[in-house]
Parts: sequence; C-alpha cells; structure tokens
Amino acid sequence: MVVSVFTSLRIASLILRLPVWGLMLIGLAMIASALLLLDTRNKEIVRFANVLKHPPPRLINLIDFDPASDVSLAGDVWVSAYLVTPEPRELEIKGSADYAYVALSDKPNGAASLIVSTVRLAGRRLEEFLKENKAPDMRIEVRGTIETTHLREAQIMDDLSRVGLSKANNILFLKPFLDGRSDGLSSKHVTSLFWFYAFAGVGSFFTMFAALKRLLRSKPVSTGAQRPKVTRLKQSRIAKTRPADKFENGPILSKKKSWLGRWEN
Repeated sequence: MVVSVFTSLRIASLILRLPVWGLMLIGLAMIASALLLLDTRNKEIVRFANVLKHPPPRLINLIDFDPASDVSLAGDVWVSAYLVTPEPRELEIKGSADYAYVALSDKPNGAASLIVSTVRLAGRRLEEFLKENKAPDMRIEVRGTIETTHLREAQIMDDLSRVGLSKANNILFLKPFLDGRSDGLSSKHVTSLFWFYAFAGVGSFFTMFAALKRLLRSKPVSTGAQRPKVTRLKQSRIAKTRPADKFENGPILSKKKSWLGRWEN
C-alpha cells in the first residue's frame, strides 16, 4: 500500500513537471474525452427510452426458468424462488467486505441455484428488500438481470461450502433491481456520470495548472531596487558634458622650502 502511494505521488510529480504545452495538451484531451462520454450518454438515454417501451418479463418459477425464452427484450427477468440464506452474507476480501449476496433455490431447503448479489454499499438495501418481500415460507420474487459469471464467483462458492450449503451444477447470478425496474435497467443501459465528472475535473485541473504555470513564468520577478544600466555611449556623453576636474589625475604638487633649507615636494 505504501509503495503504491509512493509510486502514485512520483508519477504525479513527474506529470506536473511537464512543460506548459504538455500539461495543456493533457488537460484538453481529458476535457474532450469527458464531452465525448457525455455525448455517448445522451445517445444511450434516447435508446434507453425505447428499451422501456418493451413489456416487462412474466413471472416464472426458478425451477421452470429458461434463459433463452424468459429474458425480456430489455434484458431483465422476474423469478420466484426460495431463500436458502435468510439474511445477506458479506464477502470479505483482504479484510474488507465488498459484496453481499443471498442464495436462492427452486425448492424449500434445496441446493443453491441462483445467487442474488450486490455491492457492499447496497447490502443494507438488499436486507430491507428481503424483509419487505419475503413470504413466511421463505419464498420471494426478484427482478433483475441474469449473469452467467460473477467477479466473486469463487469466493461465493467457497463461502457456501463453508456454511454447509449444497450447490446446484449450474448456478446463475442475478443483479437485483432494488429500486425498481426503470432504475435497475438504467444502470445497465446508461453510462454513469461518474466518469464524465472525473475526466472533466482532471482535465480542468491540468488546464488551469498549465495556465497558472505560464502566467508565473511570464511575470518578471522583482529583486528590489536595481541600479540603472549605463552604456558606454552614455558614459562618453557624461564625460563630455561635465566640467573638467583639476584633481582628476591626482593632487597638484608644489615645492616649498623647509626649515632645513631644503626644497621638498
């Protein structure tokens, strides 16, 4: 961790030492990328409006679920299954929980065949969703998008084995719509504004830093009162205009006679 922070600071220091034109080029490129992302997102919003026009999927029991026919044209599903883990379980990766999940089966106390998973920040929302929609017989209806693989698939399988739960041969993963179908589908079809703000913010920083660096370099640095420079031409003119100094070549020497009767300079 310390090494990575030191390396990041080193890279940032090298970048900030680039010339003004290099910093300006990086800044403008980042801003252009942000505008491109925004344009792409606006087009995705238009396409997403057409996606929502498709009818929602029909409710299907997990035991009868067929990915080839039970997924809507918008890419979502609506399944009914039984909870195997009544409460969300958190996955701890390197001491930090980053995902929460619940396991579902096509029959009561059966083998886990569907994993409903979400990021840790939405773990509390998943817990509230279970309390609001769980039936007394542990049956629950869930909307979401089906995924055949998962980033933490190996860790989930190990966690199920650790608590002694059996697993089906073909396990599917579902990303739930905890806040409604429209909100859930938008995260799939519309790019988040996070990257737009990130690129725009970094690009603006580089552009302003380059402008500030250019301004500081062009501004003369004051070092106090400086004596005016006198050229040789000015010196010759001054010498011609000033009156002659009879003591310029040294004092005038005169001879006088001392009390010893000798002449002295």
